[in-house]
Amino acid sequence: MIRIDDVTYFYSKSSRPALDSISACIPEGIHLLVGENGAGKTTLLYAIAGLLTPQEGTITVDGQEATDMRPSHRSEVFLFNEDIEVTEPTIAKFAKVYSGFFPGFSQQRFEENLALFGQTGDEKIRKLSMGNRKKAILSLVLALGVKTLLLDEPTNGLDIQSKDILRKILVGQMSDGQTVVISTHNVAEFRNLYEGMMVVGRGKLLAAATSDIIMDTLEFSLSPRKDPDALYAELCLGGYNSIFAASGEGSDSEIDWELLYKAIMSPNGSEITKILNGNNLHNNESGIE
Repeated sequence: MIRIDDVTYFYSKSSRPALDSISACIPEGIHLLVGENGAGKTTLLYAIAGLLTPQEGTITVDGQEATDMRPSHRSEVFLFNEDIEVTEPTIAKFAKVYSGFFPGFSQQRFEENLALFGQTGDEKIRKLSMGNRKKAILSLVLALGVKTLLLDEPTNGLDIQSKDILRKILVGQMSDGQTVVISTHNVAEFRNLYEGMMVVGRGKLLAAATSDIIMDTLEFSLSPRKDPDALYAELCLGGYNSIFAASGEGSDSEIDWELLYKAIMSPNGSEITKILNGNNLHNNESGIE
């Protein structure tokens, strides 16, 4: 579990904080992190991984402060992004060196992941395309067996089939007690996997909720006409994709994560954020605060 308590972070010479008094509790499961470019998503992931030290507030990962993790805890947290440097000629040779820092690493899973992506691990990294290089690195990262996995734009450069394979690997290799945070602009790609959502904008946390909270408070439907009671509506083939406040005991409709994100970021998004944030399970480890 990740707990973020009133975290503020400034980059040097910046008058506006990259993270502005953010607080959240992220339980186990797969969670979506979204926001426009420059919103603070990558900064937040770096802070969770202990690679940035907030000027204010604290972040704990499974009870250990992120910036003061012991080696045994640090080996349970991994941040995947575009800056990973493979220091060996092949991913197979790199894995032999790198996996030693992660006791949960599975050689079998690593080889299975490579095979799913159509690779052997013996391909020369420098000769691979960006997409194939990313598949090789993801094959290793997803086999490390860490409890907290942070994925920053994991599908950039991947073709449609590879994105589908990545989804299947995530589903197949999720374990009890594992927390995965996916930062992506392509919200719909993992739409059936998310168990919670965080939306940041200009360094502030605009909304955060588990799927249970969303289902208890909002209803998603396709309406033939624009309904004046809709909190948000978007024209589509067949009518309007709409979001309503749930009535009674909540909704059994499927969450449209992309529509929800657009609604929160719209000029009238404050009404939805008030509903979500007003129904969060404060100080409850089973939900996002």
